[in-house]
Amino acid sequence: MKDLSMFEPKYRTLRGYMNYDLLIPLINEVSQKTKIPATEICGKSHKRRVVEARNIFIKRAKVLYPLMRPEYIAGAINQSKASGYYSDKNVDEIPSLRKKYKELFES
Repeated sequence: MKDLSMFEPKYRTLRGYMNYDLLIPLINEVSQKTKIPATEICGKSHKRRVVEARNIFIKRAKVLYPLMRPEYIAGAINQSKASGYYSDKNVDEIPSLRKKYKELFES
């Protein structure tokens, strides 16, 4: 067999080395403030309260780390990159979500 190790990427995913470590404390912070377990935020639930917590997490991550790519932020909670792009917009456009975000982080 040929040695194929030279064809493997040096870093498997950038998220695993840098971005994920930055986002874990933020996931825990959102989990504590919204009183929703981090396992539910990272899960596949479609309950409204969990989806709102995910949107708030993504919005907060974009505020704190504006240069981080949305797919890495969404990947930290096991979501698609489309969630990373549109969750930020949802928090800005939906009045109830905007109010919750301001209560949690801007008070």
